[in-house]
This record gives sequence, structure tokens and C-alpha cells, in this order.
Amino acid sequence: MKASKFKESLENRVRGWFPKEPKLPGKYAGNPSEKKESVLDKPISELSLDTVLSMVVGFLLILFGILGFVFNGAAVAILQDLLILAPVAALIGYFFGFWIGVVGVVVIVVLIANHTINGALLKRNFTRRRLLPYGVAAILLFSAYLASGLGVQFTYAIPIALVASGVLVFKGLKRFTVTLPAFAVVLVSMLVLGSVFAGPNVVTYTSVSRGITAVQAPSLDAVNITARTVEGDINLYFTDNSSEVCNVQYVKEYGVVRVGLSTGFNGPSAYDNEPAPVFYYSVSNSEAYVIADSFSTVMNITVNENLIGNFSLYTYYGDITVYVPQNVNTVQTLNLTSILGNVNLKISNTANVRSIAAKAGSTVTATITSTAQTQNAAVQLTGGTVNLNLQVSSVPSQITAYLTNQWVTLHAKTNGFEVINKSNTYFNAQTPNYDTSTQEKLDVNATASQSSMNIVANFNEK
Repeated sequence: MKASKFKESLENRVRGWFPKEPKLPGKYAGNPSEKKESVLDKPISELSLDTVLSMVVGFLLILFGILGFVFNGAAVAILQDLLILAPVAALIGYFFGFWIGVVGVVVIVVLIANHTINGALLKRNFTRRRLLPYGVAAILLFSAYLASGLGVQFTYAIPIALVASGVLVFKGLKRFTVTLPAFAVVLVSMLVLGSVFAGPNVVTYTSVSRGITAVQAPSLDAVNITARTVEGDINLYFTDNSSEVCNVQYVKEYGVVRVGLSTGFNGPSAYDNEPAPVFYYSVSNSEAYVIADSFSTVMNITVNENLIGNFSLYTYYGDITVYVPQNVNTVQTLNLTSILGNVNLKISNTANVRSIAAKAGSTVTATITSTAQTQNAAVQLTGGTVNLNLQVSSVPSQITAYLTNQWVTLHAKTNGFEVINKSNTYFNAQTPNYDTSTQEKLDVNATASQSSMNIVANFNEK
């Protein structure tokens, strides 16, 4: 009696692991000798929603696979990054691959036993329809484990996996009767295997540098740089190398990279049809004037920190990043504009700053530290979102913030500043005795038009 109950309990548990329903849309188990009706033979008006969705998924898988072949893996490389398949594949391959292979072997052994042992439990619950998909998935994932260990890479692995998955979806609609969870496991396993074989999306770089040395332009007092791109980022740095006036590194990125506002794939010929980067300079009255232009190449600009600097940086889609360390006090003007991108500014010494203007279609992030001013300085920040971090010591300062509509939110946290006015669209704060002080002052004006204005400001009187 007990043995009978134990057997019944075991059978119920096994049925729970491998449920008979739901089957793949449009297919039902029945007499194997009967001809199964294919949903692909029916008019679309008679198809269920899950069947139509399955057809759309199959079509998209095949489409992305074909695009992967046509564009050197571009479309699927982007898809691979978006779905984070590579990290998942690596995790499965390195940590679980061996045991997945063991499970696969066990499944295959059970399938063989199913045809050689006359056991009612095996015959009833461990059928080929239930176990074979899991066995196939285990073999695919074990292959991913081997591929990750051997470092095997094949460029078109993901396109092949996608096309094969799409074909499998349509074949499933036509004749397969596996359970839907098992079918999903097989599809995911195929994509993981393709991701491992494709290898990580490594971004590579090539660069060309143009610049001015102290030998070419001796006895300089200042450098004025105008740099412009359409899609490329612009980064500004400073160096203590006295033999260098300025250097512009034009960087070409290959692989899955951010191009403008979106992610794109730069193949070997990505830059062939672009205008060549421009670098031109002239010297007049102990000042160097530099013009640097590019289309989508990244520009890394390095400038001698001992020269007075005036910078005008412009990009349409790219981002602008400027970092001025505390030991650099020669920056006089900064004009930073990204029409649709972001501007990131960190300046730790404003002693000789006359004006800063940072404008971005997306976000302006500015961290400004001021401990002394030799002249009045004006800072203008304009963006969809503006993040301001102002740290001031002994310098009379004022913050004026404008919010262009009621949907823009204001978050202001000040310490040592006196809040003069605050409303839904306006904020004004000053350091003590700002109006009566005769010292050189720092004025910060900020305007946010889309999302939020975030202000953190601290004033310390030494």
C-alpha cells in the first residue's frame, strides 16, 4: 500500500516538472499516425494571439540574423549588447557549463532507457517530447562552456543562431509539439551559444595626433582653441609638459560604440566617407590660434597648463568633457556647446576665469570650486537638466536659477548662502554681504528647460 502511494506521489511530482500543457500554439497531442494540422495553413483571421506573436518573434529573429550578415554583425552586435547576452553567456559558461553538460548526459541516458526499459513510469512521464528539448538545450549550453574555455570565436555566430532560432519557431508552429517552456529554453540556449562563439564586443581604437610644440611656436603667452565636431565627443585636458603647446588626438572607434545619440556599429570602413579631420594654427602677438574640426572622430585635446587658455568647443550630437585641476589657474574663458548631447565640466580653480558658458540639449553637469578671484567671473549654464555643485571659499558669490516651465523641478541644498527668492520657476541665493562687498565676485546663472535643476552649494568664510 505504501509502495503504491509512493509511486503515485513520484509520478505526480514528475508531471509537475514536465507539464503536458501548454503546447506550442496550434499543435495538440493526439494519435501519432494522424496528420497534424499546421497553423501556417490557416488564414490569419483564424489564428490565436499567441500564434501571431510567435510568428512575429520568428520573423524578427530571422530579420536580425539577416541584418547581421549584411552589416558585418552590426545589428546583432547591438542586440547582443542590449540584451546583455555576453555576460549571461560568460556566467553560464564559466560557472555552470560543466554541470549543465552532466545534466544533458543524464537526459540523453534517460531517453535511451525509455526505449530499452519497459518501465511504466519512464514510458508515461519521460517521453521524448518532454525530455528531448531539455537535452538539446543542455548540449547547447555545454558547447557554450567548451567554447568559452577554448576561446573559440566566430564573427557570424549570433546571426546564425538568430536565423536558426527563427526557423525553429516556424517549424514549431508547423509540426513540433514540445511544451512552451521547453521550447523557450532551447531558444535561449541557442542565443547564449551564439553569443559565446561571437566573443565579447571589444572596442578598438586608432588615432592620429596633430599639435604645436614650443619649438614651432616659442615665447607664447596664450592659446586660443576652437574645436568642432558633428557626432564625436570632445575632451579637454591639461599637461605640465613645457615642450608642448597643445595636442589634438583624433580617435577612431571600431566596434559597438555610441555614435551621436544612439549605439551603432563601426566597421573597418566606418570613416571612409567622412571628411578628413582638420587642424590649423596661426601665431599672432604671442598668442596661438588653433582650429580643430572632425565629423565623428573623438577629439582629445591636451593643452599646456602654463599658457592662458581660451576655449570654444562645439558638437552637435556628441558630449563635451572638461576637467581643470586645482593647480591650473590659467583658464580665462570656456564656451562649451553640445546641441543634443551633454556637457560635463569640473573646474577646481577659477582664479583667472572671466566667463564660462556651458549649453547642452540634454544635461549640463558642472562642479565649480572657487577660492580666489582676480576678476569678476560670470558662469552661464543652460540645459534640459542642470546639475550644479558650487564650492566657494571667501569669494562673494550669487546663484540665480531659472526654470522655464512648471514641469521642471527644483532641488536646492545650500550651506552658508542666503536664499533671497525661491518659487516654482525661480531661485536666487547669495553669500553674506554679496551686495556690499568690494571683492571680485562669482556669478552663476543656470537655466533648465526640460527636467530638473539640482543645486548643491556651500560657502565657507575664511
